[in-house]
Formats: sequence, C-alpha cells, structure tokens
Amino acid sequence: MTWEDRLDAQLEVRDQLEKADSQYFSAFNELLERTIAAEKALAAVKQTPSSSEVRSSGIKDVVVHEELLSLQQENSQLVAKLNDSSFEIQSKNARIRSLEASEQKLSKNIDFLKKRVTDMRNEVQEKNKSIEIINDEILSSQIQNNVLAKKVDELSQENEGLIKRWIDKVRADAERMNEVNELLEAKSRSNGAGSEPGV
Repeated sequence: MTWEDRLDAQLEVRDQLEKADSQYFSAFNELLERTIAAEKALAAVKQTPSSSEVRSSGIKDVVVHEELLSLQQENSQLVAKLNDSSFEIQSKNARIRSLEASEQKLSKNIDFLKKRVTDMRNEVQEKNKSIEIINDEILSSQIQNNVLAKKVDELSQENEGLIKRWIDKVRADAERMNEVNELLEAKSRSNGAGSEPGV
C-alpha cells in the first residue's frame, strides 16, 4: 500500500466519522441558535416591565425559563453525545495509528522477503550456471572416454595382430630350425655310415 492509498483510506475514515456525527453538530448549532434567541427574548422582556405587561411578562419569563431549561438539558445531552463522538474519534485515530504501525512492519517484512527472494533467485541462477558447467565437463569427459576407448580397442586389435604375427614367425622359425636339425642329423648319419667299411 502506497502513501496515497493510506491517505485516501484516512480521508475516507474521517469523512465517515464526520457524516456519522454531522447530525449532532447540526442539532448543537440549532440548539445554540435557539438558546441565543431565547436569551434575547428574555433580555427584551426584562427591559420592558410596564404595568400593563407585568403579568404577561411574568408568564413570558416562566415560558422562557422553561424553554431555557429544556435547551440546557438538550445542550447537556448533545455535549455528552459530542464527547462520546470525540472519544470514538480518538479511539478510531488510535486504531488507525496502530494499523499504520502494523502496515509499516508488514511493509518492512515484505521488503525483506522480496530481497530474500531476489537473493535466492540469484543463488539459483549461479547454481544453474555451475550445473551447466559441470554437465559440459561431464559431456566432454564422456567424449574423451569414448575416444580413448576406441583408441584402446584399436591398440588392442593391433597388439593382438602383432602377437599373432610374432607367434607365426616364431613358429615358422622353429619349424625351419627343426628342418635344418633334421637335415644335419640325416647328413651326420649318412656320413657315419659311409666311414664304417674303411675301418
């Protein structure tokens, strides 16, 4: 709630209070006017005490006195109502001040929560950036692992081929050596058999 809204609310409360008490103020003004008129009439009667009007002025005095008593009673009632209205206005003003204090406290809490939400959003954004970086690193590591695994497979196949070729070569060399040994043994046997008659 902005200060304009608070001002409008206070003005509306004031207008309602004035409307609620306007009848008392109108009655009080009317009573005041009647009291002034009665006092003027009483003063006029007292200023003209002729012999022919003594009895009528006495009656007028009684009437005016009764009217004054009635007006004073009405005045007392209106004053009491006015005091009650003033007390009610003070009570409502105190309530308004209390609500304004509560509103200020709530506004501070709202500002604090808004700041907290902003901080949390920034924190989430930073964490999301960190997660994206980690995901990129994981993806890069997976690609490197795939490349290395492929390279290892190729090297394994090449190693197996080299081992097979080496084994084949060793086997061929062994077979040739065996053939050579057999030829040598056969030649040695044939040489030994040819030298026996001459002994």
